Amino acid sequence: MLEIIGLIVALAGVAYSSYTDIKTGDVPDKLSHSMIGIGAILVAFSYPMAEAVWIFAMAAAVFALGFIMYIFGQMGGGDVKLFAALTLLIPYYPISLQPFLASIGITPHPSTFPFIVSIFILSGIFFMAIIPIFYLRKIIGKKEKIPDFRKKILIGIVYCIVISPVIAMWFTLSKFLAIIFIPMFFALMIIPFKDDIVVLFFARKKKVKDLNEEDVLALEMLKKETIAKLGLWRKTFTEMELKKIRQRARKYRITTVYVCEDLPKYVPYILASLIVNLIIGDFFLFFLALS
Repeated sequence: MLEIIGLIVALAGVAYSSYTDIKTGDVPDKLSHSMIGIGAILVAFSYPMAEAVWIFAMAAAVFALGFIMYIFGQMGGGDVKLFAALTLLIPYYPISLQPFLASIGITPHPSTFPFIVSIFILSGIFFMAIIPIFYLRKIIGKKEKIPDFRKKILIGIVYCIVISPVIAMWFTLSKFLAIIFIPMFFALMIIPFKDDIVVLFFARKKKVKDLNEEDVLALEMLKKETIAKLGLWRKTFTEMELKKIRQRARKYRITTVYVCEDLPKYVPYILASLIVNLIIGDFFLFFLALS
């Protein structure tokens, strides 16, 4: 019963977070904090003490890894909290789903790893399957505005050639898995254009006094002396760091900076990954079974 409660809370919470992420670009803290709190209570009442401690440690590790990615601007703070919440709400694949899936002819292949591993990896694959293709097309459409366009295209091609043996290895294991990893080529192609994408599509001026913790700085657009004066070393900041940034901005009379706006929304990919993995178990094991 408690397993089902965790599953319902996880699905409802991530679904609503997807809606708010698409509409406002934000995941409400009250929602993610509530999910974490409910998950912690369910773990405490569902598992023996030793296993509960292990699950709490696992959630802490997921949060720590996500926080490192957040610090370097690779993941939103709301995404990090959602992954931590899912680790608590669905520590392992919910076995109670199997009878229902069997009744409709689906045999899931759950992994022995924590369920969050499957969710995290597949959400990244879904993201790579759509976002790089979208921005690669936009880059090609604005190639006249991109310095060294041909050189960067060649670098991307070299990256793809280097990774090809890995894709070929996966192909020998499973043709289905190889298809899943094809989006990696598009992700590699846009790596050389990372700064150009920020400059062309995301960078917007914003007053320092209006900055908040959810903002991501577009350091690519800031002068080195401005970065040094404001004491910036990464794209994100905490509330305490923001206070120091504002103090430095007043000292050096810096009124505006560039931030990244309209960044790709990630939570919908978490939702898609959650649903798919609930249906098929672990996507790697499922596709291997099809081979």
